[in-house]
Amino acid sequence: MADALIEQWRLTVLRVQLDLAERTPLVKADLLSYSDAGTQAHSDWHSSFAPQEFGLLTGPGIPEKLRVPPRLTQEVLEVLSARRDEEFTLWLRLVPPYGHLGAVPWERDLVQLTGRAMVRVPDRLPVATDPGEDWTVAVLVSDDKAQAHVAAGCVRSFLSELTQAVRGNVVAHVFADAAIYQHLKADGTVTAHLHDPRKAAATRRERPGRKARQNRGRGTTATPPPYPDRGLSWTDWIAAELAGGPAVRALHVMANASFDDERPLLRVSPDPRRPCTGGNCVYLSGDDLRLLADGIGASVLSLASSPHNPSDLATRMLADGLGLRRSGATLYSYMELDLTGRALAQAHAALASRGEDPAPRHWSLFAYIQPEQVQDLLREEWPDPEQPDQAWLTGRAPIDDSATSLEILPTALGLAPGEATLSLYRQASSVPGWMALSERFIESKAADLVQTAAVPGETPAMKQAYDRGTAQALAELRELLDRRVEQS
Repeated sequence: MADALIEQWRLTVLRVQLDLAERTPLVKADLLSYSDAGTQAHSDWHSSFAPQEFGLLTGPGIPEKLRVPPRLTQEVLEVLSARRDEEFTLWLRLVPPYGHLGAVPWERDLVQLTGRAMVRVPDRLPVATDPGEDWTVAVLVSDDKAQAHVAAGCVRSFLSELTQAVRGNVVAHVFADAAIYQHLKADGTVTAHLHDPRKAAATRRERPGRKARQNRGRGTTATPPPYPDRGLSWTDWIAAELAGGPAVRALHVMANASFDDERPLLRVSPDPRRPCTGGNCVYLSGDDLRLLADGIGASVLSLASSPHNPSDLATRMLADGLGLRRSGATLYSYMELDLTGRALAQAHAALASRGEDPAPRHWSLFAYIQPEQVQDLLREEWPDPEQPDQAWLTGRAPIDDSATSLEILPTALGLAPGEATLSLYRQASSVPGWMALSERFIESKAADLVQTAAVPGETPAMKQAYDRGTAQALAELRELLDRRVEQS
């Protein structure tokens, strides 16, 4: 990978937008590149497509098979072929709202043909802080009982590849259902902390006495869905086992997926002490996964879709929805094209190196990464989304659309740790979990402000007062956390 750093990446963006303004919906695509100043974009290619060319449905429902139109692939390839002497990564920006376009296998077609790495651009949010040098990863894996040996093999191979790919020390915590746990324990070669699923019962019994609910947060509905337990046995167990220890930098999840109407969900066993059997399973939503990652301090979240996953489309939609609106990086892996987990491990390694290693060029995965996290690899400056005609980069209205936004959003987007705190984070092999958890809390609340405060026009007076108070409180919390870290 180091050879790729000889020349920095040119800035090239494939922008895709679902246009519903006309009587007949269209998918519009532009291939944009930027001047050396990084401020002026020019279009190298533009075209429009009928949604059906991507496999999208004209009405409600879940599409059976999504694809990149051959015409789009061919025309983009012709444009990029003229730039073979340049080192660049192709950035994909899906402009919200875009429906099922996020589940289209863009990387599977374009990376393989162009030979370029491809990274998805999330909404502009505060960039996640990633403390410590050790790459500590928590792995959640649940599968049907008949596939337990396959799942165990996938975990074993991924952890082996991860140890080889990451430059520094790798610390892995594996949370598997009983059947997978027994396979991993009997193997004896897995260098990870294998957490005994029998402990999950004790942590689950403690829940009624707790005041805070892990399934409460942005995006949850007032009426709980009709799923027993919602996989909270798993989230309680993982949070309890990791509490009080060093910070976890990544959460990796491998489980089958399905749809509830049009909502994607992951299926896990009702109790980690038993594997899934038949239809006996419970579900984790995107909100549950996001809250679990935040709750253990993980900035990176990765989802793996196994070769026998009954709904890879649901897993892709989950990962895409999470990646678009998370401050930290979000990864998706299609294991049928990466059976050993090598490409996924290299993606983790690129994040562990904090941008020193480029993203892997592999068509089995996609990654959502904030451009600021890899700015050192870009030849041009990433365009300022607050400038005219750049609002498509943010996922929200421009800051100067309202006085409220002008006052609140600069604070929300500027809640980064101080230099002394960042220096400690970069030098320490690991930091206490409470530090990472505090960072995730600040980032999550700041992201809420970014997504709700930046709306055209003025928000109601009560909402303005609430947002101002929240922004001020977060700024004070940032200062308090910096002082606490410096004294540690």
